[in-house]
Amino acid sequence: MERESFIEGNRQEFGEQFDSLNWVTTAQTVAAEEQRRGLLAELAGNIKTCCNGAKLYTHALSPGCRLCTEGAWSCLFINGICNGRCFYCPADQTHKGEPTTNTLQFSAAKDYVDYLSAFKIRGAGISGGEPLLTFDRTVQYVEKIKKRHGAGLHVWMYTNGILLTPDKLAILKDAGLDEIRFDISADGYSLDKVSLAVGVIANVTVEIPAIPEDAAILRDSMVRISDLGVNYLNLHQLRCTTHNREKLLSRPYTFLHGPKVTVLESELTALEMLRFAVDRKLGIAVNYCSFIYRHRYQNMGVRRRGATVFVSPHETITAAGNIRSLALGGSPEELDELVKVFEQNDPGEKLWSLNGQKTRLVINVQLLPLLDPHRFPVHVTYFGATLKPSVTYRNPYREIKINPGKKIVVERRALSGELLLDEESVRAFRAGCFPGGDIQVSLAAPDESAILKEIRSFEETGSGLLSYF
Repeated sequence: MERESFIEGNRQEFGEQFDSLNWVTTAQTVAAEEQRRGLLAELAGNIKTCCNGAKLYTHALSPGCRLCTEGAWSCLFINGICNGRCFYCPADQTHKGEPTTNTLQFSAAKDYVDYLSAFKIRGAGISGGEPLLTFDRTVQYVEKIKKRHGAGLHVWMYTNGILLTPDKLAILKDAGLDEIRFDISADGYSLDKVSLAVGVIANVTVEIPAIPEDAAILRDSMVRISDLGVNYLNLHQLRCTTHNREKLLSRPYTFLHGPKVTVLESELTALEMLRFAVDRKLGIAVNYCSFIYRHRYQNMGVRRRGATVFVSPHETITAAGNIRSLALGGSPEELDELVKVFEQNDPGEKLWSLNGQKTRLVINVQLLPLLDPHRFPVHVTYFGATLKPSVTYRNPYREIKINPGKKIVVERRALSGELLLDEESVRAFRAGCFPGGDIQVSLAAPDESAILKEIRSFEETGSGLLSYF
């Protein structure tokens, strides 16, 4: 079902261009899966994994990447212009625009700082475009963030480095920049600007796509940046969009379905670079940031941010960042009787909510062991809470006033219908398979019921790298 959804989504995105892409064949899938299994087997025991196997790395993750795995950061697109001409760039970079994150515009640095405070965000990545093209604006935002939060909020900046100078580095350091990330593939893999930053900015990272035809150059660069004293290397997977499609089609790439279209050879190249780092015992920490990881965990962080505004004590935020609402139906007399049981066992919070007609009782999962599911059928509904710049009036909403002149709207909408739990699903909830919060217990079985599979899609972020298809 998920595969069909992904394929249809990609068909909708590319329209008439869909059939022009060199999609992976069944034979290629079998060969590539075998190659990936071999690489992962070689890496086993020599690398670390997190995020249910979606992120693989050596040594350690950068401070910014650690915050990303927790969903605790915000990416601020400081502008929409760039002086690079990278063939793989997924979007047009010709409009300066205003600083934006997740459709929210922050033309004033103070508003963005107040937003970070309001949602208890612990990391901010300044991206673009190219942040150095609006240097004064970039410095202003970094300064104001660090002045308010100090060491409590990690700030990093993405750059191709082309415009970087020792003077600009000194200004960024004085502003409080904690980490700088270079895309050296945008500048012919030159390390000149990277070398300027080593010893000046506390954390220096090289972050580039794993370009298959550049594998030999990449291996050489890995040795050089390790010797240079760079702290981290992040490799990410090439993605195909309607913007870069023609340039990617001119290369011998095989395209994969998923939440978005990605390049098969790019992932295999990244895994090969991890193996190279292990074989050569390189001191630099190498991290493969797969697209499926970014899709699962960056979206989870955004969902959780909105969910914290709308969740009630009788509801739960799932590991995937959605709001879970368990409900019971029955006569007023039956539900009143059940409420008395809850009152006797309530740990302190009111973990239930009975409607005015006393015909519907919403309960927190902690109370599930106290009832007989045969007497009280249990339904579950999942909701999402989305941050928006203004009210759409299509869904229930709340306004979060982050300062006297700026407010954020959070809208709550149903993601599912009301799902009746079968016995297998009730057992899963009772057994603690879906504790919610940061905890994910993956006990999926191939033969589990359709309703339990649907529940998992709202409860869990998923695990492992995505299958090839």
